[in-house]
Amino acid sequence: MALVGQWNRARTIMNKDYNKPFTDLFKLYLFKHRERVKLTVMVHDTYGITYLWDQDQFEEMITTWKDEWTGKARGTDIFVGPKKGTDPKDRFVRFSSSAQFGCEHRFTYNQMEELHKEYFYQKSNKMPWDK
Repeated sequence: MALVGQWNRARTIMNKDYNKPFTDLFKLYLFKHRERVKLTVMVHDTYGITYLWDQDQFEEMITTWKDEWTGKARGTDIFVGPKKGTDPKDRFVRFSSSAQFGCEHRFTYNQMEELHKEYFYQKSNKMPWDK
């Protein structure tokens, strides 16, 4: 019984109501050694959709989306391209996926440009998850 008492005193009390929220629209990981990209898109602060890509497909998408890109994210058909709002100067980016179900995200040009910068930053720099 003495050992059980020591263990109980040493453990940390867990906050069972804590939920780490998503805070960024995109969470991107480039796994260079596997040539894979993991992109999670925040839908709500507690819900995101994750897309898994071959690196060459992701890089092609992130560099050509302004001309409309259609391809695959590992098992999912993807379309990414610019669309017009009600005012011709208002433009946004449509990101549609279709597999067992479909999703459509809408991003600003600035958000897509930030995703582009983040991808090439990770490609050019050693990240904590790189081996």
